[in-house]
Amino acid sequence: MDRKVPGTTILRSVAVGTAALTYLLVVLGSTVRVTKSGMGCPSWPLCYGHLGYVDRFHAILEQSHRYLASVVTIGIAVTAVGVERLGGRSRSHRAGRRPQPKPYLALRKLTRWSVVLVGVQVVLGAITVFAHNAPVTVGVHLVAAFTLLGVVTAVATVLTSIGRAPTGSSRGEGLPRRTGHKIENWAVSALLATVAAGGFVVDSGVAAKCRSLPTCPSGSTVAVLTPHLLHRSLAAVAVALVVGGATKALLRGWSKLLPVAVMSLAGLQLLAGAEVAILGAPAVLQDLHLALAAALWVSAVALAAQANWGQLPAERSDWTRHESLSCDATNGHPAGAALGGAASDG
Repeated sequence: MDRKVPGTTILRSVAVGTAALTYLLVVLGSTVRVTKSGMGCPSWPLCYGHLGYVDRFHAILEQSHRYLASVVTIGIAVTAVGVERLGGRSRSHRAGRRPQPKPYLALRKLTRWSVVLVGVQVVLGAITVFAHNAPVTVGVHLVAAFTLLGVVTAVATVLTSIGRAPTGSSRGEGLPRRTGHKIENWAVSALLATVAAGGFVVDSGVAAKCRSLPTCPSGSTVAVLTPHLLHRSLAAVAVALVVGGATKALLRGWSKLLPVAVMSLAGLQLLAGAEVAILGAPAVLQDLHLALAAALWVSAVALAAQANWGQLPAERSDWTRHESLSCDATNGHPAGAALGGAASDG
């Protein structure tokens, strides 16, 4: 019997820790944004030519964001190297007698995309500073940050599932059937579109000019009405899809904690969004709104990753059987990619 895949415990911890730090990075970036601290450090990569902190509030926030981004970059690089080593093929793999399972192939592609995306984020961060926080660059930076958060979350989810069969199942049995997972993928796409639309509302300077629900007050201009209605419409669609995916997971018995978390976060996010609109988008509520959006995004991506790639057995001897289960569950077609095709099988 083949030996167990080595190093998964440490690699899993690094991946989960990196995902958690990436979430904090997104939230801190939101704090920098709503407090207008983006130009607290007008130079890049150093802040006023210094490596250490400077004695100014806005500069401290911006510099903290950059330092945390550096730590996240290291975590992503370590995870990527670990996943490549994790996929080191046994002699039977090298001989071409046993294909690697689709979940691992997706995992490897996701980690490679995370490396690309973190590089893109570094460049976008620099461009944002040099462009003096131009709304377009800030918006693109936000969407790219959520995309990166989604990818590292998917990596952590797949790694966490290695060797962990669902409750009540024996080893290699009871693997989640990855059928009908389109609703989870559509939910992820709708959430990202909602985030982009929300960024458009803020960057266009009309966040505080629509203090009513579900539409803006009568007499609102097109410039005010359009971004708000777009954001709210997308939010309604996203929440419906997210709740639908969570309900499906509950009914199929895949898990309980994650679907309940998704539903709870969706409800909290709707409440926070309503408060932001009615109270005129105060900075604190804007920050809370984005933090909840990021938490909902993480939960929805984790749910989609489970639906798409199921579980990766702990022993190499189980990989071929897992692959056959995956193909049988989808009539010979392994699960497609979530996150906009980042891990597409090509």
